[in-house]
Amino acid sequence: MHLAVAKVFTGLVVGALVGLTGIGAGVLLLPILTFGFRVPAMIAVGSGAVFNSVTKLGSGYLHYRQGTVNRFLVAALLMGSIPGAVGGVARGCK
Repeated sequence: MHLAVAKVFTGLVVGALVGLTGIGAGVLLLPILTFGFRVPAMIAVGSGAVFNSVTKLGSGYLHYRQGTVNRFLVAALLMGSIPGAVGGVARGCK
């Protein structure tokens, strides 16, 4: 139970830092998981990706509501990142 509380507290701190500073959670979360909690790197990367997607959705929605999103820039980034992500995942699954 003590380890579970430490993991929840770590998620709280990392989530707050990401929300306040915009620093990528991977920079903070992955070293904590791999070195602090001894989670295997592949599990840490997958867990970090899900964590990132959840925290980014909330902050992205707030920015959208505040009018601080450049839709053209988002569209341009998506046109490159979606094929890149799909290609990277497909390459990694072989």
